Amino acid sequence: MDEPTSSLDGITEETIAELMRKKFRDTTIIYSAHRLSLILEADWIVVIKDGNVLDEGPHKDLLNRCEYYRHLITAQAHGSQG
Repeated sequence: MDEPTSSLDGITEETIAELMRKKFRDTTIIYSAHRLSLILEADWIVVIKDGNVLDEGPHKDLLNRCEYYRHLITAQAHGSQG
């Protein structure tokens, strides 16, 4: 899935996320995302820049060790474009 909620409002986005959590509870889903809300839903994140994998792992681990990921998350959390 390529950022399935990219043009949805927050309420609809959360409704779809909840449906996906319930329906696909025991299924692996791979999607491309830029939105913080979708990224934080993931159990495992792969950070890609310019076609190269920079790092991968859970959100907390990436925040601690991947400067590029930390920059993207911080920029989005503060409402700027990363």
